[in-house]
Amino acid sequence: MKKYKKKKERKTKKAKNIPIKRRRMSLGAKYAWIVITIMLFFVIASGIVYILSSQSEAKLNEQETKTSVAIDIGNMESAFRAKNGLLGDYITFKTNDYASQYEELNQSFQNIEENVRQHLDKEQRTLLNQVVTINEEINTIVEEEIIPNVQDRNEGDAIASRMKATIISRDAVGLLTQLTESVQAEFEQSKNEMSSSFKQMQLALMLGIVLAVLMAVLLLVVVNRRIRKNIHAVQDVANEVAKGNLSVTDVPVKGKDEIADLAQSINSMKASLHGIIHDVNFSNQSITNQSDELKHAAESLKEGSEQIASTMEELSSGSETQAESASQISELTEKLVGRMNLSVENSEQISSTSEKVMNLSASGREKMADSVTQMSRIHMIVEDSVAKVKDLAKQSGEISQLVEVIKDIADQTNLLALNAAIEAARAGEHGKGFAVVADEVRKLAEQVGNSVSDITSIVSNIQNESNIVSETLQAGYEEVTVGTKQIHSTQETFEGIDEAIAQMSQQIQEITFNLQDVLNESVNMSGSVEEIASISEESAAGIEETAASVEQASHSMDGISKVANDLNQLAGELNRKVEKFRL
Repeated sequence: MKKYKKKKERKTKKAKNIPIKRRRMSLGAKYAWIVITIMLFFVIASGIVYILSSQSEAKLNEQETKTSVAIDIGNMESAFRAKNGLLGDYITFKTNDYASQYEELNQSFQNIEENVRQHLDKEQRTLLNQVVTINEEINTIVEEEIIPNVQDRNEGDAIASRMKATIISRDAVGLLTQLTESVQAEFEQSKNEMSSSFKQMQLALMLGIVLAVLMAVLLLVVVNRRIRKNIHAVQDVANEVAKGNLSVTDVPVKGKDEIADLAQSINSMKASLHGIIHDVNFSNQSITNQSDELKHAAESLKEGSEQIASTMEELSSGSETQAESASQISELTEKLVGRMNLSVENSEQISSTSEKVMNLSASGREKMADSVTQMSRIHMIVEDSVAKVKDLAKQSGEISQLVEVIKDIADQTNLLALNAAIEAARAGEHGKGFAVVADEVRKLAEQVGNSVSDITSIVSNIQNESNIVSETLQAGYEEVTVGTKQIHSTQETFEGIDEAIAQMSQQIQEITFNLQDVLNESVNMSGSVEEIASISEESAAGIEETAASVEQASHSMDGISKVANDLNQLAGELNRKVEKFRL
């Protein structure tokens, strides 16, 4: 018994000393860490896209400004040409309407010049100043030479002055052409920068999405694989314990999360249950041996009683035979008392052992309850993780809003290209170069639209991957549910054993009380036999008293025999219940 206790203590210590190599991190913390990591990738990608989109918007505004400036410069060039034509009409028809129209064109030219000047750089303003100077020279020629000559009917001088103004205006047109080319060059540079910004934005968004998806899948696969492996290990041991196999190896789970705590509880429960079953086997064997001894003692006492009865019949034949029979009865009675004392002591020992078994059973029941509670916690944590992954899949849909922003920018760019094409068409021959630029902007907008479609497809793939991850977690959740049912089944089996042990303890106490009564009766019978031996001379009167005592002893032996049989049956029933466990 001492060797068994030492062995059980070593097993209990071994079950309690499961190697732990990691800092404690619960299942909820692990999944929260995964979600935070994925969200961080999404936030970084969104921030980069936002910065690049802001830069693209600034470039787009700059392009709009350059487009407006180019159109105004074209209008200035058209105004120069129109003014020259009005001078010819004025000289030819000599009406003041043409002079008024000339003044209106000149005022429009000045207004355009003021609007354009604030959007030009230093070099471009130098060209514009030269154009303004030429315009002032032409206005001076018109005011001081052409108008007075027309009014004086000096047509030849007026035509000569107009030719002079025409030559000067050609220089202005050339300067305006240079200014237009400079603005167009800046427009092309801005267009290239915006195209590069769009490509960077697409690349950043795609890389962020791909990295987030890969990180999510990798982390979830690793964590789920470890959790599922540990849960399967706990489930296998629980199934073996439920089947009665207590020789199964302890759960080899490393870590310090809820599953490790559950493994600790399962191992402790198995060790406690192993000790309980071993004690029950030992107690059952003791009960069986004691019941056999009690049965043999009862049979021996019954034989002695029969012999006493035979002796009583022979008392009439002689006192010598009576004395011999009394001696035999005394010896048998002493043996019976000795065996009864031994039976009482063994019964008390069995009762004490049964109390220890009940205490161990109560401890095992508490540990089983702890295991059930721990499994329920794991069930709740995995269920919460499934909900969080579903929320993550829902949040991934919000990336579509960024795609809509990019699409809006592309639509605005396309609209800008259309407006530019319309203005170029209005400008006529001088707007052809700008029409080419507008067509390039339109193509860029179409490329951005195609990229938006690709990004939309990527977002759809992310949502599909999120659904796959959610299904994987759901499978893990179902495995945890099965493990919870197995733990509950093991608890029910353990409670049945506890009830059987309690019933056995109660019946052992009843047997102890009955044995004590039988012992008292045996002591009384021993006194009666001694009295028979001492008064052998008064055999006639003592025969009736002895016969009565023998009859009472016979009835007591029947009760003892019945109790022994009942005890033997209980021991057999308990043995059948315990045999389902393999130690």
